[in-house]
Amino acid sequence: MNKFPYIATTLFVLTLILSACGDSSTTAAPSTTFSTISTRPSQTTQSSPANALTPLVGPDGQITVVAPTATVGNFKGSFFYVKNNNIWQGGIGLPGIPPVSTTKLGGIALTNVSALAITKTPALSPDGQTLAYAYSPDPEIKNGRTIIGQDIMTLDLKTKAAKVLMERQEPDMFLEDPAWSPDGKYLYASYRSPERDKTGAVIGQKVGIQRLELATGNRETLVQDAREPVPTPDGKSLVFIGVAASTMTFDYSFKVLDLATKQERELIKPELNFLSYYFPRISPDGQWVVFAGVGGPEYSANSPTATPSIGSVQGLALHGMPYDLWLIKTDGTNLRRLTVLFEDQPMASWSKDGKQIIFLAGQGFYTVEVDTGKLSKKSDEGAHGGFDYRE
Repeated sequence: MNKFPYIATTLFVLTLILSACGDSSTTAAPSTTFSTISTRPSQTTQSSPANALTPLVGPDGQITVVAPTATVGNFKGSFFYVKNNNIWQGGIGLPGIPPVSTTKLGGIALTNVSALAITKTPALSPDGQTLAYAYSPDPEIKNGRTIIGQDIMTLDLKTKAAKVLMERQEPDMFLEDPAWSPDGKYLYASYRSPERDKTGAVIGQKVGIQRLELATGNRETLVQDAREPVPTPDGKSLVFIGVAASTMTFDYSFKVLDLATKQERELIKPELNFLSYYFPRISPDGQWVVFAGVGGPEYSANSPTATPSIGSVQGLALHGMPYDLWLIKTDGTNLRRLTVLFEDQPMASWSKDGKQIIFLAGQGFYTVEVDTGKLSKKSDEGAHGGFDYRE
């Protein structure tokens, strides 16, 4: 795993804070310069497309993303995102739903939670009828202690009926990142909860992935020190992000779990110098994984501070370090960088034919061609907290 000892303590403290606010990201880190290292022959990298846009870096390390002028163009499909702590549905050509525009993501709110509640990480079922999402209700006060936790809910998109599907097993457990099996028989989810000593003091964090069989209600923990499960299209494996919570280092890794044997393998070797991974998604043919990454073998960057927006040049006030989209084959070969935007937590999804990637980030809504790297910005409005897309 990647070793960044000076970041570990910061990540642990941030994790505890984020548990209280319900943010699933634990990727924020101090300003760091990434080194460039050689790669193994089995994991060679390809250079970014020649037409990829590069960021402007100021004298103080400020990064200003240079993106194309937003043009909705021939965008099609429906997407789900988070706005004002609620789940929204947007898109083009949806009856009664304001379409996405160059300035707004549009859409309508599907949930209406109270001021202190949170919804996030929407995931549409394979049949397109049910939306799973994480829901954190208002905090409770019990025995003088504030209790904050998170369950997995489902919303019937036709009837608008919502119900709890996976209930937290501890009062302050957070369930998030729901993911449906391709056949719709299982739901996977990440969990995280404080680890306490005999006095009740927090001494660490438990992190892992659980699976719920919908027909029987059987629920099991598949893997610990893991998050963001993504089943492969054949349903035989699970791509996930490793986070070493049990060792208190919180080092990140990128792995694949064989669901039959429960054997894990690394998808990306640690010497490729990624500091963090986020939001992996598998292509429809099961051959590729797109993910957001910080660092990597070819580039260096510093955590940016906010810069003003000037025309199509947009300043970033990031949650943490800037990410870009990368591609790698599911056998661990052909790693290549897809964007050079240094964006704020981009969340990607694949087009039905696998030729295009649609992604939503803190500073906008984009599409990028897989083969050429041609980038198109659809809207200047961005979002965090989850994203799903369906044609």
